[in-house]
Amino acid sequence: MHIIYPFSSEVNPKAEILDEIILDWASTISLLANEAQYQLVKEMKINWFAAYLYPGISLPKLVPIAKLFLMLFILDDIWDNRQTNLELESRFIALKEDLILILQGRKPNFETQFTKAFTDFLGEWRHMSGDTQIRIFIEVFKDYLSAQSWEYDLKLKNICPSMAEYCQMRPIASGALIATYFAATLNPIPESFSNLFKCQLNLLELRTAELICISNDITSYKKEWSEGSNQNYLIILMHTYNLSFDKAYNIAIKKHNKLLLDFLKISIELSESNNFHCIAYINNLKNLISGSFKWSETETSRYENIINGSIK
Repeated sequence: MHIIYPFSSEVNPKAEILDEIILDWASTISLLANEAQYQLVKEMKINWFAAYLYPGISLPKLVPIAKLFLMLFILDDIWDNRQTNLELESRFIALKEDLILILQGRKPNFETQFTKAFTDFLGEWRHMSGDTQIRIFIEVFKDYLSAQSWEYDLKLKNICPSMAEYCQMRPIASGALIATYFAATLNPIPESFSNLFKCQLNLLELRTAELICISNDITSYKKEWSEGSNQNYLIILMHTYNLSFDKAYNIAIKKHNKLLLDFLKISIELSESNNFHCIAYINNLKNLISGSFKWSETETSRYENIINGSIK
């Protein structure tokens, strides 16, 4: 593996406690349906993902974030079915509609373990973050649901997306921009900052999401190739340009390194403001990049072929 970051990764010191809290909560509302599922989530250290992304936040704030991520991991495995299945497709559409109803403050059409989990998360997050942040989250999550529909449709039809389309949609569909949203709430940028400054921060968020996605694609390409997935940067390169794996891998590494250099360049420019909020936010984004990679590469067993896709 040729991915190296010039900033370290840390894990939240409350990671073990967090894991116990989320596992108990998920069992209570039947998000984890049985003991086997419980043990699999524990073995894969799914709840440690949030602890690696946000190493410096308090346990009360980390809990709702971890609840949402666990739900999204489980749903990702359920939808990761490339066989046409009308029942599964109708469930996907129904759940998407219900999650939007919950975002609107309305009751879902169907009460399931997922609508319970999402309602619980949203209530906790609203209490902690306030109306302004909730409004931002609603827009971010709606974009995520739309991108999930795009990705799910491609899976059902077994269509390989164009590289341009994939690069545009992947940071949204992966949930990486949800992660940057949470990072932004930890050190909100003052409204007094110029629009140019805010645009640079938005670009930095995008580079963060892109780095998370491409490093994950490099890490997980073997299991996705074995599953017949087309949702991977390296696989799209191989399909589209008839490349060998080695050539696709080298291109992906170069792409990753170019994104990293761009991230560092923008970070340095923004840090010259010497603004505490800005510097803290950049550090939060660095934690997302290095933490996501550290978790996927050395902590979890999720991306081993025999395990991934089994939380369902």
